[in-house]
Amino acid sequence: MSLFGQQIMLAEPGNLIGAGPSTGICSLLARHVVACEQAGKTEAFRLSGRDNTRDFLDVRDAVRAYATLLVHGSSGTVYPVVSGVERSLGEIADLLLSMTEAEVPVRWDGASSGPDGSGKQEELSLLRKLGWQPMIPFATSLQDILSDVRVQQGRTTS
Repeated sequence: MSLFGQQIMLAEPGNLIGAGPSTGICSLLARHVVACEQAGKTEAFRLSGRDNTRDFLDVRDAVRAYATLLVHGSSGTVYPVVSGVERSLGEIADLLLSMTEAEVPVRWDGASSGPDGSGKQEELSLLRKLGWQPMIPFATSLQDILSDVRVQQGRTTS
């Protein structure tokens, strides 16, 4: 692949998640959980269909993937930077809600459309052939996001 006469490779990240500022669904729902923990918030968090899926990858794994590509990648190649695992919105909500004892209302607005992820499993093997694989479990990523939000909200409310 050539762009402006330069040989390039592309890293094509999926949905990256992790602690820190984000407007992604995992962070938004974690902020809702913490608001319910702190103030007993009763307004429901609105989500589309429970079965809608996406591929989520911890940003720390993505950084390791980029480092692998810089050392071992080939120009002219597009590398999907994804976990290879589709997660449903229902799974995300259930996992985050299992990490709190607070009452956290969630409202499902849309009809589930079933799996709608990127189907990048075959292309993921490009990165795996270079020796990379995701290392951080999804539940750990969610716990880290929730812990970070708790710390940040604690600072703003103290």
